[in-house]
Amino acid sequence: MFDNTVNFLYDAIIKRLEFKRTKLADSENVKRITFENLSNYTGTDGVEISYDLAMIKHVFGKKFIRIKIRI
Repeated sequence: MFDNTVNFLYDAIIKRLEFKRTKLADSENVKRITFENLSNYTGTDGVEISYDLAMIKHVFGKKFIRIKIRI
């Protein structure tokens, strides 16, 4: 049960960060996406959510390793 909850929250964070990354990539003002750009997320309700940079690096680093292993 605990593992399912952790996985659910982890997936939700990844989806938000990927949405933010896509939104920044589509923006004409941002030429390079950095971890700092991804550290703040403003939801549709206007509430700003901040993520720790180490956590963001961990999320994308882990995802990169998963993708690399699949190839």
